[in-house]
Amino acid sequence: KPFFSIILPTRNNAEYLKGAIATVVNQDFDDYELIVSNNFSDDNTEEVALSFDSNKIKYVKTDKTLYYDDSWNYALAHTTGKYILMIGDDDGVMKDGLKKLKSEIIKQNYPDLISQPIIRYFIDGEKGNNVSFTVLPYQKVNNAKIGFELFLNGNSVIDAPLHTVIKKENIKQTNFYSKAYPDYSAFLKILFWSDSIYYSYNYAVIHGYTKKSSGGVFALKDIKQLRKKSLEMQGLKENVPLDLYFFSNDFIKSSFV
Repeated sequence: KPFFSIILPTRNNAEYLKGAIATVVNQDFDDYELIVSNNFSDDNTEEVALSFDSNKIKYVKTDKTLYYDDSWNYALAHTTGKYILMIGDDDGVMKDGLKKLKSEIIKQNYPDLISQPIIRYFIDGEKGNNVSFTVLPYQKVNNAKIGFELFLNGNSVIDAPLHTVIKKENIKQTNFYSKAYPDYSAFLKILFWSDSIYYSYNYAVIHGYTKKSSGGVFALKDIKQLRKKSLEMQGLKENVPLDLYFFSNDFIKSSFV
């Protein structure tokens, strides 16, 4: 069985899907499977998903359009790995992110939940692309049960619930994701079912924000302000190119952080 199962649910976003898949398969690490789950798209999503010559990709497709929670549960049902990581169809993974993450997990004696800082990548084809390496404020806890109580009372205990790495054996329900906010409802469940949380300082996930993003749709009412803020936070003066998707942790730490 693979160490990581990366689930990538997608619907009618072939424009960015190719880049997302490429970040996973074009790296020096192979202890994973990538579940590309097509939520009954009517664009060329299937063509893009099947264009990669990789035995790491497991392509599945629903027989009708599903809501987010059902679509994500459908993708999750096809996983066989020890740890689950979700990315969106406009996201990606760092070139050395999975390799470093596996090494950390083993050294930390296989924690139940793993949080890692997220690169937030604001994509706007007309006006350029910018990136922020900042970590959102959260209260660090080692005990997931304490984290559950804090999260239940509105306190953040992790940087990005959607991209939390989860030990699959702790998932107790087939409907892990549920309405109306499937990422937050799932995170609350997994906190309740788990014991330990580990906070990694290596970047694993690139979280893309586009005008089609589901998670960033409210923030993207003013992408110009997001771009400006991300530049200010990092002191960057130039747009960051799309090949950021293939930057490594070593590059980031020597050049930006």
